[in-house]
Amino acid sequence: MLAILTGNGNLDLNEEANHAIREQTANRISPVMLKVSKNDIIVRRNEKVTEKMLDALAAENETLKNRQQDSNFVQNLLYNAFWSLILVLFAGFYLMHIHPAITRSSRSIALIVTVSAISLGINYFAMEMFYFFSSILEIPPQLLPDAIPLALTAVLLTVMIGYRVALYVGLFVAMVSAIMIKGSFNVALEGFVLSALCGLMVRPSGNYRSFFLRTFLCVSATVWLLDFDWFWHLTAAPGMIFYSLLLALGNALFTAVAAMLLIFLFELIFNVSTNMSLMVLCDYNHPLLKELHLKAPGTSLHSQNVAVLAENAAIAIGANAILARAGALFHDIGKIQNPEYFIENNQSSNNPHDRLSPRMSSLIITTHVKDGLDMALQYKICRKVRRFIQQHHGTDLIQYFYHMAMTTQENVSESDYRYPGPLPHDKEVVIVSLADACEAACRSLEKPTASKIEGMVNDIFRKRWRDGQLDEADLTVEELSLINESFVYTLTTMYHSRIAYPKDENNDEDNILVPEQTPSGTEQKTPAPGNE
Repeated sequence: MLAILTGNGNLDLNEEANHAIREQTANRISPVMLKVSKNDIIVRRNEKVTEKMLDALAAENETLKNRQQDSNFVQNLLYNAFWSLILVLFAGFYLMHIHPAITRSSRSIALIVTVSAISLGINYFAMEMFYFFSSILEIPPQLLPDAIPLALTAVLLTVMIGYRVALYVGLFVAMVSAIMIKGSFNVALEGFVLSALCGLMVRPSGNYRSFFLRTFLCVSATVWLLDFDWFWHLTAAPGMIFYSLLLALGNALFTAVAAMLLIFLFELIFNVSTNMSLMVLCDYNHPLLKELHLKAPGTSLHSQNVAVLAENAAIAIGANAILARAGALFHDIGKIQNPEYFIENNQSSNNPHDRLSPRMSSLIITTHVKDGLDMALQYKICRKVRRFIQQHHGTDLIQYFYHMAMTTQENVSESDYRYPGPLPHDKEVVIVSLADACEAACRSLEKPTASKIEGMVNDIFRKRWRDGQLDEADLTVEELSLINESFVYTLTTMYHSRIAYPKDENNDEDNILVPEQTPSGTEQKTPAPGNE
């Protein structure tokens, strides 16, 4: 008895045996089944409601509710699928008429579809996560748009394809996301505003650090300020502003980090180039540029001058200056293979072309295009820069060796002395093509002046026009005029005449570069061993 009163008895509860007994007892009890057929009357008028009737009503209500949910699910699925299909058709129609070049590129279409699908998946996951945590943390459901990274699509496509495509696809993703949230107009409107502002903000990003900061600052500020309607209720619900700020910062951080990771991934998978990756190519420590500088220093200097010309001209017409600069630096890398056959690298008086026929010399000259493409593929240079290597000469005529062949041979075919092409199309490629010819020609001028440089540039533009090298150029006459003016100004500052410095008439006694001479009549002392 004392052991029982003090709680030190020897009786312990066996949980496993107790649970097994409960299970056996529950299994012996048959379930309560209540059958209600169609058209059966559960409760009659003026009849006393029993517990059995209440069970029947509850079962009927549960069955009706389940059927309505199944019916609503099918209806919502068909509704969402219909409007999503309509949006896809309008997106395709827009791209086909506004950006036909994108619809002709399967790689670009695959990139747009992949970005849209990933963004929609992330938006759906963010929506489910918001529903889960909002019930725990008591976050108002009206803040759902702040938790969805609606700007991700725009910031990705702006730097990879273009702003107009990013704006439209961003609106498309925002509208589909709004359909997922049962037609929330706020989500669609906020997605459009975020796509427009964030796309404009990240568009001029020149490096990854700038891209990250621009994305984070723009998304956080825009998402939070779009909740301006809560500012009127600051005194009544101060927690709303706090939650709104936290969601905006979290949304911005996730968008910036996800965009950085996805850009790296898409650059590897789709071989796309952004201004950030092009800036990496512009580094003179790139292996190809270092090899060009060591093996063909004349070509390296020429490429750097062409880069300055092309970048200034691209700025003048509103083209991509970073792309023009990168393309100019790499356009002649094929000359690494045979640098001595190009005059800018030949420092000796012996010209190797003197031992070759004009046809063989022209083959060696044109081969630098193919060699450049092979080296670019070997070093995994992006497609945009490879276009400069392939198209910067178009189908231009190698006039020097063609005229030499005309004077020494018969039945000379002009096509044998032309580059294989194709003709340059993109604005930046056309700029580099013209800058390449103008820089090389102006370097050969004796005592260059502004008038001589202007005449040479005008002559080259006129020849390229008459020869059909600009037939496929995506440039207007006004833009060509601006490029011409930019070239003349830049080349004049590069090759302006300099003043003649007066010669130093003093003797060379203090010149460390002249070896010391022993005065006549004196013996030169030999240094003692150990003092050398």
